[in-house]
Amino acid sequence: MWWQRELARAWQVLCERHHHAAGTIAAVFTTLVPLEGRDRARPASATSGWAYGAIALSPPPDPVAFAESLVHEVWHLVLGAVEDMVELTGPDDERRWYAPWRSDPRPLGALLQGCFANFAITAFWRAERHASPAAERHASPAVERAEAEFAYRRAITFEALTRASGSGGLTGPGEVLVNGLLGRLGEWLHEPVPASAERRAAELRDGHRARWLSANPGFSI
Repeated sequence: MWWQRELARAWQVLCERHHHAAGTIAAVFTTLVPLEGRDRARPASATSGWAYGAIALSPPPDPVAFAESLVHEVWHLVLGAVEDMVELTGPDDERRWYAPWRSDPRPLGALLQGCFANFAITAFWRAERHASPAAERHASPAVERAEAEFAYRRAITFEALTRASGSGGLTGPGEVLVNGLLGRLGEWLHEPVPASAERRAAELRDGHRARWLSANPGFSI
């Protein structure tokens, strides 16, 4: 079966290069719900607090993308479980925020969920950029992909966390979480990446911002 084979390949990626993430996924992930997907380059995925442990996913293009999707969705589940016990944001004050990975304005709680998942994705690509032996890193498409993804994810996650931090809508536990993530990402922002990766990250950020502003007239960033 295709899904069983590809899940096994993604799991191998996680076990070999992402030990912490693999342990968390093994503890949380129980059920894969296949979705129909027309664009293999951009797989769709989702989770729900009403079905803890389940991940809905369309076919990813390769094992690394599959592994990234599992990390993404499991971290949503983890933060959802935390939110069942501790309030991280105050009551919805109807303000909506720019999330650099979404096409729609988001309430603060949803912005924080995205920040947490994107922090995990940033960590994933940070590990991936060092996955190939040093002798194979020059002009390797896999490494170029990982460098650009890391540069992009760390930038947009730091931007969104900074926005959440200054919102005035976080509870005490929410502030602890956001400040901890900002501290770690602040260190990662100083890690050097190739100029080409920085350029690609800037192109992606600028393109998303322009599309978002066009699709959401009346909002400012």
